[in-house]
Amino acid sequence: MRSQRITLVDLCTCLVMLALLSTTFLATRHLADESQNRKKCASNLRQIGQAIMLYANENRGAYPRTIFKPAQAKKPTWGTPYDEKNKDLGASTNANPFSADDDTEGLKYRPAANDVTSALFLLMRTQDITSEVFICPSTKQEKFDFGAGNNTAMNWTNWPGNKGLAEHLSYSYQNPYPSQAAIDKGFKLNTAIPVDFAVASDMNPGGNALTKIATDTPVEQQAEGNSHNHQGDGQNVLYVDGHVDFKTTPLCGMKDENIFTYGDSGTDFPKKGGEGVVGPPSGPSDSILLPTAQDIGADKAEAQK
Repeated sequence: MRSQRITLVDLCTCLVMLALLSTTFLATRHLADESQNRKKCASNLRQIGQAIMLYANENRGAYPRTIFKPAQAKKPTWGTPYDEKNKDLGASTNANPFSADDDTEGLKYRPAANDVTSALFLLMRTQDITSEVFICPSTKQEKFDFGAGNNTAMNWTNWPGNKGLAEHLSYSYQNPYPSQAAIDKGFKLNTAIPVDFAVASDMNPGGNALTKIATDTPVEQQAEGNSHNHQGDGQNVLYVDGHVDFKTTPLCGMKDENIFTYGDSGTDFPKKGGEGVVGPPSGPSDSILLPTAQDIGADKAEAQK
């Protein structure tokens, strides 16, 4: 009569099968969670798009921006005035992104010229949109609580420096501060721009490798330029008409240009991926979404969590 005892081989086989089933379950669960996160992320960007349109309707069609100085357009910034030079700045009733030059207290809280994130922050100061909307659920970031207590967006003019951006902002916005050359070519950021112009997306990953991605680059290499928000699989992109698409390559702007670089790129220049990553738009069809994860340290912050 055959023995009914469980042998070591039987036990090992069962353990291997359980491990395989567990791995398969976890992988399936991860895919399902990521699918839901992408949908929520797309919803966030649509809400940002709606807030931009409401802002534009209240400001003669112009998209959000704060202090603009064309002579300094080559060096866009973000997170000011709450940077390394002003570590003690926090929530204040004097916070005003457009403080006059003779407003001594207000000037402490006025963002530097050509600050991209202060332009995006205006949406929370002027529209019915919360800080939670600026967080992609696929990241480990948390919503900005404005310093807790009774503080609101009206007590700030921006996210607090690179650290605050790395912790509380998942998206990049079209740089609204063009160079004079771009203005001369007809660049405008308002309700009159074409519907296929990209105005925001999952955060630009940054890095000079982006400039090497062009329309004739193999798809797997193009993926190296995708946002980190969705593990490099792609990015949700908000367009002028308010729709959001998940794109598996950064070459998804007008004329298939690279939305994460400035300068000539796309189908008109298949050998070029753009002149650089941090800079002003070069002309009417040039999307350059900022800030980048590399420049604010968001990639390092994610790795440490």
